[in-house]
Amino acid sequence: MSDTRVANARLVGKLLAFSGVFMLAASLAAWMRWLPYAEGSLRTLAKVFLVTGAADLIIAFVLISRNRT
Repeated sequence: MSDTRVANARLVGKLLAFSGVFMLAASLAAWMRWLPYAEGSLRTLAKVFLVTGAADLIIAFVLISRNRT
């Protein structure tokens, strides 16, 4: 992979890591009932935010660490 593609992959990884942390914070906010939604919706939102944040972080770590020289 060329240097430009590696740099782009690392940049995308960093953006995904930021997004993952934000989604995990949103999950925590929903779990603590800090969002103005109904109880059933909050549980569903917390689960969706948790899964999405974890997936973002996994993909971010793969992109950041791949082809590191």
